[in-house]
Amino acid sequence: ATYICFIVIIQQLAKDGYIEMQFCLGLCHLRGDSNCPLDYHVAFKWMESAALQGYKGAQMTLSKMYAGGDGVARDINLSAK
Repeated sequence: ATYICFIVIIQQLAKDGYIEMQFCLGLCHLRGDSNCPLDYHVAFKWMESAALQGYKGAQMTLSKMYAGGDGVARDINLSAK
């Protein structure tokens, strides 16, 4: 129950614009952690949001997602940015 509450809080903070929480939520969906279902498209949405705001961890993860085609069409050119 505590973990579910934690995910709900992270989701709200991510929606409120907290970059670190957008990255965390993206990772949860990228890995399929516990009560956060594996969903590459949702993971991409949150990673892209954090990356566009300059969050380095999200930028690196987004690059890997483009390289592997995880949640987005594979694009080596975008992966290299």
